[in-house]
Amino acid sequence: MRFRTAMRAVAAVGIHALSLGGAFAQQPSFTAHVASATTLEDALAAYAHLKTLLPSIKDPFVHQVDLGAQGVSFRVRVGGLMTKPQAEALCATILAVGHPSCSAEDAHALARTQPGYYGDLLLKFLSDGRNMEVAQPFGFVDSQARKWEVPTGTVTDGASIPQAFWSIIGSPFVGKFRLAAVIHDHYCKTKLRSWADTHAAFYESMIASGEDKKKALLMWAAVYRFGPRWAQNQSVCWGTCAGDPAYRGAEWFPAGQWRERCNDAQMDGDMLKANCLRSDGAYRYTEYNARECQGRPIIYSIRDGQFSCAGYSQATGSGHFPSGAWGESCNNASMRNSVLRAQCQTNSGQMMSTQVDTNKCPRGVWNNNGQLTCQ
Repeated sequence: MRFRTAMRAVAAVGIHALSLGGAFAQQPSFTAHVASATTLEDALAAYAHLKTLLPSIKDPFVHQVDLGAQGVSFRVRVGGLMTKPQAEALCATILAVGHPSCSAEDAHALARTQPGYYGDLLLKFLSDGRNMEVAQPFGFVDSQARKWEVPTGTVTDGASIPQAFWSIIGSPFVGKFRLAAVIHDHYCKTKLRSWADTHAAFYESMIASGEDKKKALLMWAAVYRFGPRWAQNQSVCWGTCAGDPAYRGAEWFPAGQWRERCNDAQMDGDMLKANCLRSDGAYRYTEYNARECQGRPIIYSIRDGQFSCAGYSQATGSGHFPSGAWGESCNNASMRNSVLRAQCQTNSGQMMSTQVDTNKCPRGVWNNNGQLTCQ
């Protein structure tokens, strides 16, 4: 009886998707490209700068692009996917508020990707007789040019697909959808992206595997209705950097220059725990409640051996502060008339007092090796 009720619920979800003209109809392919940087931190700082100029902007995503001999480029896009005229209109708005660059570009051209699978799935049976281990990395690029990569060593059991439906659709390790099932299982466990995006990617990757569309829709409806769901992680990088191999495992950590001074980092709930460099050259265990920063980046002072939130607290009247990326690596900020004063981090990790007349900085302020400077 319970199973029949579940099947009716799944059917209702599937029918609803079809009634919308297809929940996974072909999407527009253009996006607004707002920045390129050589590091992930600089790419996120560029987005943070845009956010200060245009608070309504949303849906950021960072593509890591291998340029061969030219190195790696981190390319920031915003606004999701849209038509070319829509992307051009969004760029006009972004440029009008003072952001230095924006162009309408095809998402796959920007990311230098092609939709579909890359790499081969190799699984090793584990001694417990239930789980399997991924023996080499493989992944899937979805219609939005996002990588869904599964790293070597990932342990999968297919539990993200409700077991009640295995008798109808088959177990996760057989059939055309087995690659999709492994990817879905990995992202349901790691929660590197939203549950809705994860389930939608399951459908796309099943279709790419050659699965029948009706069966794929049934399976998507099953995980949508009865599969796992989770709340969004508050990390700046959550949902934007996931899938970039160089930052695999870093997606749960808050952004900020603390990364350059600390190692062996881990998140225990909201607590950031790491071994961080001190002024005497030794590394010492340090921890900090990342939630106190309310989504702002975290910086680390070598002199004090302490974490702190970048920028300023809401209690200081943040609406009067200038825009710009200075907030990524400065704290204890204050404004007196038009002069911004703050403690800013140098390239060596020290904090120093600095100030700048913001009347001379119409495009915002940034931290240049411990000195507040006009952008």
